[in-house]
Amino acid sequence: MILIKPEKICKGIYKYISRNNFADFIFFYDVNYNIYTLDAEYNLINAGKLNTDAQLSYNTVSFHPSDKKAAVILKDGSLAVNDFNADILWRKTGSFVCLIYSKCGNYIWTAEKLGKTRLRISIFDSISGSLLTFHEMDDLLYDSSLRISDIPGSDNIILELAAGQDGICLFECKYTSRIELTELFQHNSYITPAWSPDRTKMITLENDSQTYAHFSCPQYKLLAEQAKIDFDDEESMPGYNMIYLKNGLAIIQNMNYRHFLFDPVKLERLGEIVFHGYEPVPAKQIYKSLKDDNTLCSRIVYFDRIGTLLAAQTSSKDDDPVTVFIDEDIFITQLT
Repeated sequence: MILIKPEKICKGIYKYISRNNFADFIFFYDVNYNIYTLDAEYNLINAGKLNTDAQLSYNTVSFHPSDKKAAVILKDGSLAVNDFNADILWRKTGSFVCLIYSKCGNYIWTAEKLGKTRLRISIFDSISGSLLTFHEMDDLLYDSSLRISDIPGSDNIILELAAGQDGICLFECKYTSRIELTELFQHNSYITPAWSPDRTKMITLENDSQTYAHFSCPQYKLLAEQAKIDFDDEESMPGYNMIYLKNGLAIIQNMNYRHFLFDPVKLERLGEIVFHGYEPVPAKQIYKSLKDDNTLCSRIVYFDRIGTLLAAQTSSKDDDPVTVFIDEDIFITQLT
């Protein structure tokens, strides 16, 4: 077991935007639309408000990397940018489902569902709200769930289409004078990858086989793939959290939310990562409906990268929900 002492433990659940690229500011928000930032000691400091018409779901809020503005999807499906006084600076009607600021903050990438069989990928000027260009395409999987994520050191993004047993498709989206889409890993169901901070490598999970794979970037050349796993071994079944650390190792998760240090070259676990005071407990202790389930589950269910900061959270069902922070360099020193 690798015991980690976080730099800061904050009582409560504060939502954050996982991000590969470094930003001048890191912001969090709560269910009451309050926005927070961190001081030098990792204390949460009130920074403003989101507009109360904003959806507070995953991928519906994105903070500008160097300005106090938030791009949001409103409850009616519109796209908007608000300042930290909660005032809307501009608004575009539509059926938007996810969005992200580009690395530099000049653009906002968005995805819309045009029914169950068509999608629209658009890019907007983040200051004026002008539509720069868009690309319409068929939903290859039918009525997919959409996710957008950034790529380190790039204004390109990854678009994920996920449709349960029907599969997963990944596209790299590039903006020049138009939007160019490149489908990655055709005939596989790889999920959105975890990138090494220098963008030379990535790991991802093949959702059908439930095995990990290691690729070079930007060539997307397969370097190694995991052998088949035992589907009857619950502890071996993977979850979806992944972080590729700057020291060449990675963090992965199993289906019970327990996190493990992982060698992406050998595709082997190196030990379980546990935050001090938040060790795994029987499932029935967290999930009250599972009265007879003694399977060990992690109290930390989310673990993500926000630039150089690593953030983790307990389940909202936990009796004492918390959000914890630790700098990546300090985290790595605690691995040895």
